[in-house]
Amino acid sequence: MKRIIGTMLLIIFACCMASDMSAQRKSRKRTNRTERSTRTDRSRSETNRDDTETISLRDRMAYDILIGNIGLGQGFSLSGKVGAGYKVIERVTGGLGAKFYYFYQNLNGPNNISTFSYGLFPYARFKITEQIYFKGEYVYYTIDGGNGDNAKPFVPFLGGGYSSGFGPWKFGIELMLIVRDRDRDRYFQGDLFEYTIGATYNF
Repeated sequence: MKRIIGTMLLIIFACCMASDMSAQRKSRKRTNRTERSTRTDRSRSETNRDDTETISLRDRMAYDILIGNIGLGQGFSLSGKVGAGYKVIERVTGGLGAKFYYFYQNLNGPNNISTFSYGLFPYARFKITEQIYFKGEYVYYTIDGGNGDNAKPFVPFLGGGYSSGFGPWKFGIELMLIVRDRDRDRYFQGDLFEYTIGATYNF
């Protein structure tokens, strides 16, 4: 069930990206035609004033609230994360976040599998378009595997997302590849991706 949900979200994510990139190309063409036909001269002083406008700290902050990896069946899994970032420039954000991952599998016996992981991470995000972005995370996890089986690994993630909406709040999907095979097998039950849905503020 968990793999089916992940596959469906991957397909939706790919369709959103394809649709948005097509719309962006059309929009650029229309914008270029409009600019050529309606171009006017602006004074140098007005241009300089626009370029030197300052942006407040509040306007440069961006926030994320996401949940995902929902799995049902013989077991149960759930992940979630929050983040707060600073827009270095309009398309580049760097920040810090926290996440958790819970997995439980009923094996019809005394040796049920139960894992709870939580961690902190720095991240960098680059907006490819107004809706599509690329993202990297480097997570320091504390993993409680039960029966005293604990670990504290560093786990890299690479991926991206799609976010759309009106005003400062936007909603979308994020897919992050668990980069190393050994991390997937040991800590995430072989999952290839961490997939989440949620909201972003001031994206």
